[in-house]
Amino acid sequence: MDDDIAGQELIESFDDEVGYQVQQLPKLKNDMQTAFVHNACSGISPAKAAGLAGYRDASQSAYQLTRKPHVLRAIRQRQVIKISVEVTLSCYDRFISIACANIISIMLGSR
Repeated sequence: MDDDIAGQELIESFDDEVGYQVQQLPKLKNDMQTAFVHNACSGISPAKAAGLAGYRDASQSAYQLTRKPHVLRAIRQRQVIKISVEVTLSCYDRFISIACANIISIMLGSR
C-alpha cells in the first residue's frame, strides 16, 4: 500500500474520532473564505492564500481577512487539528517501528 494512501486513511479515521472538533469550527461566510483558511493553513503567505482563493486584490483581502475574528478562529482551530493529526501519525509511526523491531528481535532470537 502506498504511504500517501495509508496516511490519508489514518487522517480520515482520526477525523472521524475528533469530528466534534471539526463540527465546532466557526462558520465561514463563503467558499472563498473557506479556501483562504485552507490555503493559509498550508504554510503559504496570507496574500498568496487570498490570491489562490480567488480574491482579486490578494494583499488587501488577506489584510482584511486576517482581521476578522471568525476567520482567525477557523485558522487557529484548523492548525490545532493539523498538529493533532501530525502528532498522532508520528506516534503511530514510532509504535510501528518499535513493534517491527521487537518482531525481528524475536525472530532472530528464536533461530
